[in-house]
Amino acid sequence: MTVLIFGAGELGTCLGKILQRNNTVLLWDKDPGKRNTEEFLPELIAKSSAIILAVPSVALRIALEEIKPYCSAKNFFLCFTKGMEQTGALAPEIIEQTMANPYVLIAGPMIAEELNQGMPGYAMCAGDQEVYQKTLELFRDTNIHCEYTQDTKSVAWCSVLKNVYAVCMGMIDGLALPGNAKGYVLGKILEEWSTLSHGLGVDPGIVWGTSGISDFLATSFSTGSHNRATGEKIIKGEIVESEGTRSLRGLIPLLQKTNITIPPILNAINAIVSQKANPTETMQKIMQTP
Repeated sequence: MTVLIFGAGELGTCLGKILQRNNTVLLWDKDPGKRNTEEFLPELIAKSSAIILAVPSVALRIALEEIKPYCSAKNFFLCFTKGMEQTGALAPEIIEQTMANPYVLIAGPMIAEELNQGMPGYAMCAGDQEVYQKTLELFRDTNIHCEYTQDTKSVAWCSVLKNVYAVCMGMIDGLALPGNAKGYVLGKILEEWSTLSHGLGVDPGIVWGTSGISDFLATSFSTGSHNRATGEKIIKGEIVESEGTRSLRGLIPLLQKTNITIPPILNAINAIVSQKANPTETMQKIMQTP
């Protein structure tokens, strides 16, 4: 199968290496130096059936609008974007607002650094069942193991929340807090996530599955996790962003509009990231909250 990967960052490049064993892979990026072809985008789309979207949430709508004029009925999408647009739109909503082509949203523990070393990754594929069958064929005999659900909304929400809360776990590491404190905060995060998910209509089975808590734990404890590292760098005073910090710009206003109470840890993360609250004082207050 010929696959076009739109976005040749760390994950996109990693997926390209994995897929090129059994498929023809075309890499496209806004940076010409990261492409593996000199052909223009319309020609690449015409050659491809599968299009992998490996761009951050802030660029997803722009990428789809760039792709749209050249797509045909043969094209289908595999979206690896894990985040929320500043408008509050989730990845499936952005795709469905922009394109008519079928897709699956893919999330789960897939740290690129580990995948590059041949270690296993685990993918929850949500969306069109026929596209899922094609996804299985694409990743056959690779180190990425796939499973399926129709529930794109729940998988998308889990991807947003796991990134935001992983930033918090990085802050805990940056503050060098002891194991008792780290365990306490982790437990409180799981409580908050469960409560938020209920209010948002997210399936508890998805929350406690591959694209939910499994992905969160991998993101929180892996040295290759960008969101965890972002939290640690914020504590050091560095100005950095990740999917987790960017998602707050859409997440907090959306929760306020829907009258869902913003729980303490999520509120603390937002205060540190968006309002420049003192990280040590803010986290100390969290650990004193019963």
